[in-house]
Amino acid sequence: LDQEYQDFLNEIEETEFDLFIISCLSKTKKPDEVNEYSKNSEFMINGTKSTNFIVPLNHIMSSFGKPTKKETISDDCGVYLSDLFYHYASLVLSVDEKEKKAELVEVILTDKNTFIFNSNDILKATTTERDFIKKYGNYLDNNFKAPNNYWMYLDYGSITFEFVEGKLYKITINNYC
Repeated sequence: LDQEYQDFLNEIEETEFDLFIISCLSKTKKPDEVNEYSKNSEFMINGTKSTNFIVPLNHIMSSFGKPTKKETISDDCGVYLSDLFYHYASLVLSVDEKEKKAELVEVILTDKNTFIFNSNDILKATTTERDFIKKYGNYLDNNFKAPNNYWMYLDYGSITFEFVEGKLYKITINNYC
């Protein structure tokens, strides 16, 4: 009976959280307001701030060493920096070796990798899903078929925020074709 009661309480908690999400996301701002809010968003990667999600390749190499994997992915749309992608434990980057630049594609948040909306709004690996939704819900979209994932749609694409066990885990930059 104790396990059944605990399961019941867990279901109530999940339902309350779903209602909280619906409440926070039901007042979505207009696309131009979302773009305005997020237009200067950047990452801080091991002490270096990105510019338009681009970081110097030499900083990546000196901070993280050689990539664990290099792969070429055909980019027929030309939305990424190049077809060459570097994979690290906490990063996926599109890399232009000639120009010595790296575009952030996926970033797993750590104590050294953060996301900055502005000087007052910095997202870290300790950011909780509840706090995130409460603060940014009116800028976000979600789909209950993809729980714990939230999207901020922008002129050039979208930013996906993924939560694992209630904490912000990964941010992915998606460019439109």
